[in-house]
Amino acid sequence: MVEDFSTHAKRVGIPLFASVFDFSGVDLVQSLFLPAIKIASFELVDTPLIEYAAETGLPMIISTGMGTSEEIKDAIHAYGKGNKRPELNLALLHCVSSYPASPLEANLPALGPLSELVGAKHVVGFSDHTLGIGSAVGAVAFGASIIEKHFIRDRSVGGPDSAFSMEPAEFAQLVTACKEVWQATQSPRLSSPQAQGQDQWQNRKYRKSLYVVKNVSSGESFSKDNCRILRPSGGLAPKFYPSVLASVANRDLAAGTPLLANMVSALS
Repeated sequence: MVEDFSTHAKRVGIPLFASVFDFSGVDLVQSLFLPAIKIASFELVDTPLIEYAAETGLPMIISTGMGTSEEIKDAIHAYGKGNKRPELNLALLHCVSSYPASPLEANLPALGPLSELVGAKHVVGFSDHTLGIGSAVGAVAFGASIIEKHFIRDRSVGGPDSAFSMEPAEFAQLVTACKEVWQATQSPRLSSPQAQGQDQWQNRKYRKSLYVVKNVSSGESFSKDNCRILRPSGGLAPKFYPSVLASVANRDLAAGTPLLANMVSALS
């Protein structure tokens, strides 16, 4: 027996929710105990519906295709008017209502202004109707927290959305690529070995530094003959080489010694 959507979603751990198009749809979502509500682009201007849906207290995702800035602001205000909870559980999806849409229409930089509307207390995402995964993956780099993409088990079956819907293998590629791009956009503290990656941090030791390559007596001038830039990184950074060549040794130094600041008469 083929599983229904609800049973399958529960089995694989996917939250199942729905778009609503009128008040009765909102009531149905509540009666089915669905965890969220979606407002499609064509309902963006139906502010009474948005307000009514917001009264449920459920998280809401609103697509903004065809919407002007004022229409999107009106939708946000309608959500805020209906939502009685102190927290804001709202996401706005940048959307191009072309089916399919061209990457030239995607306008991913619009995600920035969309995220800043009306107090910037919502998250943003991208409802993607382009072919392939490129635009959706790019949207993550522009700050999208949600990616919406049409799904179909077999494109050859046909249907109104089949041309721009993704089959299972393609969808898996999309998920993997979006996760990788999200990881690549994070900003770790550069001073942290964990942030840089342990291998990269350890590889710093293979950088070049200054070494004494011949025995140098105390008071003897440094020169290109007795001091060179070599690996590993145990001595002064190469940027100090000109300063070292204008200085003298503070002590006797054996060949092979990594050159340190306290061994040089002056550094600049």
